[in-house]
Amino acid sequence: MNYISHFQIAREIDPDLGPAFAVGSMLPDLEGMAGTKVDPGALPEEVVWGIELHRSTDRVFHSQTPIFSDLQRPIREDLTEFIGRGAAKACAHVGTEMMLDGTLLDDEAMVASYRLALAWVQANRHEVAAGARAPAVMDSFLDDFSLRGIPVHYRSPQGTAGALQRMLARRHPLLAFSEDKLPLVTEVLTSHQPEIKMAQEGLFAHVIAGIRAG
Repeated sequence: MNYISHFQIAREIDPDLGPAFAVGSMLPDLEGMAGTKVDPGALPEEVVWGIELHRSTDRVFHSQTPIFSDLQRPIREDLTEFIGRGAAKACAHVGTEMMLDGTLLDDEAMVASYRLALAWVQANRHEVAAGARAPAVMDSFLDDFSLRGIPVHYRSPQGTAGALQRMLARRHPLLAFSEDKLPLVTEVLTSHQPEIKMAQEGLFAHVIAGIRAG
């Protein structure tokens, strides 16, 4: 599950806890993007609650959610012949997560809540970054992240394909695919976007039920 989806799960689990809780629910993903970890003991309590929710969400999402496996499987199968098994598997997994994020960005209330969370990050980034292993790196990342705004590219298969191409090229050569494959990846993601949109509500309900069940 990508960070926007984690944010939405936090909103649905406890909408009264506010932006610090929601930011905490995204923070483990943001640490990966920044390349440095933050000591939870140095963070406000509500942020720590969000981190704990993130871990619970991942546990349910990856171990008890056949819906997600069913969504990514046909994407992987359609891409394997053209970009190789490793890249196809990565595109299917991460691309499905990104497009799930994209389905949430048409909700005006969700976007408004996310903007409040970004404002909280901008106002509190020094405090959050102070507990990081590399404070300056985290501070710079959080500043950029909060000013970047809404990741609108997740709304479209073309934007998602471009994000995948850049991210996988940085991650590992065996996962990368060349720019000339972007139209093909975009076409495959476009063909599967409708079922991802249709499945989003049920998938999130399943995850939330699993979290509440413990």
